[in-house]
Amino acid sequence: MIKLILFTLFIFNSNASVLELKEKYLAMGGNPKAFEHLKCVFKNSMGKSFDTKRIVKNDLLIPRCNELEGNSNSISVNKSNVAVIVDYTKKGSEKRMFILDGYHGIVSSHYVSHGSFQADIFNKKLRPMKNSLDWAKYFSNEEGSKASATGLYITGKSYQGHWKGPKGDKFSMVLHGVEPQVNDMACERTIVMHGNEDIRESGYRKGARQMSNGCFMVDYKLVNKMVRRLQGSANAGGSVFFVYGPREAAMDASAYCQ
Repeated sequence: MIKLILFTLFIFNSNASVLELKEKYLAMGGNPKAFEHLKCVFKNSMGKSFDTKRIVKNDLLIPRCNELEGNSNSISVNKSNVAVIVDYTKKGSEKRMFILDGYHGIVSSHYVSHGSFQADIFNKKLRPMKNSLDWAKYFSNEEGSKASATGLYITGKSYQGHWKGPKGDKFSMVLHGVEPQVNDMACERTIVMHGNEDIRESGYRKGARQMSNGCFMVDYKLVNKMVRRLQGSANAGGSVFFVYGPREAAMDASAYCQ
C-alpha cells in the first residue's frame, strides 16, 4: 500500500498528496472506482507511447488529428500533474467532469454534455436507442453515431474550429482516443472538447442543457481556461482525459493496472 501511494505520488508529480486529491474528489461526489482506474492509468501510461491513426480525408492529412512532429503516429502523456475524470454514470444535471490539479492541490467539478446517439439534442426522456439530457446509456466509437465513447484519451493541441463562441474568441481541444475499438475513432469523428452556450455553470439554467454529437461540451465562459490547463503540445502528448461509463464500471478496479 505504501509503495502504491509513493508510486502514484511520483506519477501525479504533485505538491498535494494523492490521498488529499482523492478526499477532495470524493467530497465533490466523485466515484471511488473511477479514481482507482485513474491511478492505474497513470501507473501504466507514464513513459509509454500510444499509437494514433493517421487520418486522411480527400487524400489530405487532417492537421488537427495529425499534429505530432516528425510524421509520428504515436502520443504519450506529457502532463503528469493534471488529469480529468468524466463520469457518465452520473446525470447530466450533475457536475460530472472533474479536473484534478496535483500541482495546486485543487479538484474542480463542472457540467459536461454527452452524445445524443439517435435522439434529438434536447430529448428529455430516455428511450430505446436514444439518450436523454440526463442520461447517457448508449455509447459508440463509430463515425456518424453521434454518441460519446468512454475510456482513455490523451489531450492534444488547441485550435479554433466551428465552436469559436459569439465573439469568436473561444478554443476547442483535440482528444486522442487511445483504446482500439473503444474510442480510437475520436479524431476522425471530430470528437473534441469545446464550449457551448447551453452548458452553464451558474444561473437558473445551469447544467448540461443540450446533448452533443459525441463531443465534450463545457461552459463557454470556462472553456479557454480549461483548454490552457489541459492541452498538449505539437511534439508530445498532453494530459490524461479519462471517461468513466458503464463499461468501466463493470470492470475490475485494477483492470487498467494490467
